[in-house]
Amino acid sequence: MTDIGRFGRRVRLGGAVGLVLVLAASAALPAGAVTSGRDRLAADLTILTTKQLANNKGIPDRDKPRTAQCLAKSIAADIPDADAAKLSDMFNRRAAFDKALELKWLTIGKKEAPARYQQVINAVQKACPDLEPYIEPMF
Repeated sequence: MTDIGRFGRRVRLGGAVGLVLVLAASAALPAGAVTSGRDRLAADLTILTTKQLANNKGIPDRDKPRTAQCLAKSIAADIPDADAAKLSDMFNRRAAFDKALELKWLTIGKKEAPARYQQVINAVQKACPDLEPYIEPMF
């Protein structure tokens, strides 16, 4: 199950990967470096996922950065740009928290949200099929 809950407070990607994180993601990107909401959200999720994968023993260290980036881009791929922008703003505490929006797009469990799970896995298969064996077990 993946539940990217309350931005800036915690993120949970599957039972084995779940970590509590407090992030200052806005400081990680230069101003104006990312233009679309989808790109901004993918960048935010990459930062979060990279930190989560740091202690994951199931993924070789050399593959962790690419795995984090692939997963983040795959999560953001099907989200409309306006929703992605709002999620990114929520993540960076520039917008009020919207639980319904978060649940709609960032709950990605096989059992909890099978259609959303399939969207993300399809994006992984298209963008980085070699990393699917690392990503699929996270859900």
